[in-house]
Amino acid sequence: MAEPPKAAALPSTATSTRTLGPWKARLAELGGQPIPKGPRAALDQHLAQDRPTVIAFWASYCPPCLAEMPMLQTLHSQGHAVLGVSLDANQPTAVLRLLDERGARYPNIMLDEASMKAAGRALPGGLPFTLVAGPDARGLVALFGKTDRATLLQALRHAAAALEDRPQPGL
Repeated sequence: MAEPPKAAALPSTATSTRTLGPWKARLAELGGQPIPKGPRAALDQHLAQDRPTVIAFWASYCPPCLAEMPMLQTLHSQGHAVLGVSLDANQPTAVLRLLDERGARYPNIMLDEASMKAAGRALPGGLPFTLVAGPDARGLVALFGKTDRATLLQALRHAAAALEDRPQPGL
């Protein structure tokens, strides 16, 4: 009898799901304007319903954040759910220009002022910060600092395995 596949190990720059409990509430609290335009929406409304979503918190003044954008675009082009979250409040024209210059075509939201304050309290250690969240807005993996493709793919595998292990409602 074959052994069941083991869940992917967490990347060394990540925290486990046990430390991410507060993020479910945080994603519902944080909101802003979709770029280039749209009504204000909470971050949890932008999560994929069938797979983990990569949520990349970034700012124009963060060179490592900008360096991650081409990798995030590649992941998005390959079918992964990616959401950028800009901490450049009230600068939609500048944010849109920067995204265009970087070739970042994945969805992005610019946080509003209230969410900026909440994010500042919630982001543990500054930018870049990447959260891999499930459809229920529960944080599955958090990555601190600049990440690379291999680490992010490993985090996505871990998050997908965690989702598969959850009991299904009504079963």
